[in-house]
Amino acid sequence: MVVPKEGERVVPNRPFRILDAPLLRDDFYCSTLAYSSTSGILAVGLGHRVYLWSEHLGVQHPPLSDQHPSNYVTSLAFSSENGGKSILAVGRQSGMLSLWSTFDSDVRFEISHPDSITCLAFRPTKSRRLSERLRHLEVDVEDLAVGDDLGNIWYYSVEWPDNEEWDEYDFNGSMTLLAKITA
Repeated sequence: MVVPKEGERVVPNRPFRILDAPLLRDDFYCSTLAYSSTSGILAVGLGHRVYLWSEHLGVQHPPLSDQHPSNYVTSLAFSSENGGKSILAVGRQSGMLSLWSTFDSDVRFEISHPDSITCLAFRPTKSRRLSERLRHLEVDVEDLAVGDDLGNIWYYSVEWPDNEEWDEYDFNGSMTLLAKITA
């Protein structure tokens, strides 16, 4: 038996929990699983619904708007660990993009793209940019790349202020398109 060194984790060779996943897309191009180490939550897109699972809370649902069954989830991604926001981006077949934090009660952003979203990726670390609301103030932002079926890549800067620090400015954040790349 191998004894782990201090600080090392032992990964079991057998599953300790098996979750059912009916309607999990068998599609090489869809990425419908995402994990946030910030909140300890696994997000799974099953058909047109998103399910959240954590060891402490079990299965939950994010407060996303109801969708038609044909508008299935194509991609999920969580924001950077060092940003500490646990923002879940949900891309759909219709081109709808939703952003919600596991620490919030409501979805903050829902925007529509002209074609089906095929992939989502947050930058692995947060960035610093001038605020969209207070132009003199530099803030932490998350960078999000969104790919679609037509070969476009949409590159966004997502400003996600904590509610208590921005209440006096009545500012819920912003999604700013920095670049659109057509391939």
